[in-house]
Amino acid sequence: MHRFVAYAFIVCVMDLALIGPSFSGRGTSVEFKDLFIGRCIDFKNGGVNSNIDTEQLRNKNCSKIWDLLFSAFAFKDPCDVTVQSYEPFMKEAAHDYPENKALFWSGYDALDIVMEYSLRGQRRTSLDRTLMGYSVGFSSFCGSTTDPSGINTTSCPDEWQCGHGKGSTDAFWTMASNYFAEYARGDIKIFLYSNRPGGAVHFKNSHLMLSEIPILTSRDISHVEINLITHIGETPGDMCESESVVKLKQILTKKAIPHNCSENPRDVLHMLCVDHVDDPECIGMTSHSSLYGAILTILPGTVFALVLLLTLSATSTKFPSTLFMTCFMCISVFVSLRIFTQFLFI
Repeated sequence: MHRFVAYAFIVCVMDLALIGPSFSGRGTSVEFKDLFIGRCIDFKNGGVNSNIDTEQLRNKNCSKIWDLLFSAFAFKDPCDVTVQSYEPFMKEAAHDYPENKALFWSGYDALDIVMEYSLRGQRRTSLDRTLMGYSVGFSSFCGSTTDPSGINTTSCPDEWQCGHGKGSTDAFWTMASNYFAEYARGDIKIFLYSNRPGGAVHFKNSHLMLSEIPILTSRDISHVEINLITHIGETPGDMCESESVVKLKQILTKKAIPHNCSENPRDVLHMLCVDHVDDPECIGMTSHSSLYGAILTILPGTVFALVLLLTLSATSTKFPSTLFMTCFMCISVFVSLRIFTQFLFI
């Protein structure tokens, strides 16, 4: 009996050695290589971010870029991969992106808003709209020291499981975040979700605060606009004067980088209201916009009529001041009614 138990124990240990350590994240997709190269080619051909100069992408070789990525993590213990492992890959995949276009973010709660707002890179460029970010996508990937393929298709380290900047996936995103911040120029935006658990800004386990903000300099960045986003129908969480946001602003101040903060700015609110047109917050915004449009519509004609009345009053003795005042009052009433009805029937 004792021999049987000992034998079973040895078999289990050998099986674990062959399988390798078990992690809590998804394993590498068997199609990862095909997905990567396909997305890389799509990006290179201008199908992802039309603001990227295709001339600098012309000489990018997607197969070579894949080989450099693969050699960085394959046949290795997942937690042994570091940022330095990806340096050859970064040098080959890196490219410039337009000034005043960088969009930084933190927390997956903000990701959908970031992707919609960036408008496939036309309005802003986020990390997922660069060659290296788009090609990898949000895939989980890691290597194996026992599998002949060099990759682990069973499980990979979950986010931060190996520590900051360590592990095949976290080291990759640390490297990519470093690159994205290093290439940023001019005015940049930072999107934060106000109701993120633990606060809008996280200072631990955050690529924004650990891998991007430290690299930004006043030499390259002229202004930072911090946007706190709250979904329509939600009660706002953190505000611009909340502790975590104030701390972020203090860091930017120490770096001598000008900045401001706003909560659900109008351009973002317009986008959020597309699917919530009947929400009170959206109705009010639309009303103000329509009211402004109404004023712009009637303004030229009103100014012309007033100038004409003034001219007639000044040049003709047959145009008494009482008639001028009567016409002026009529125009004023018309303008007031026009604006009132525009506001009333939205």
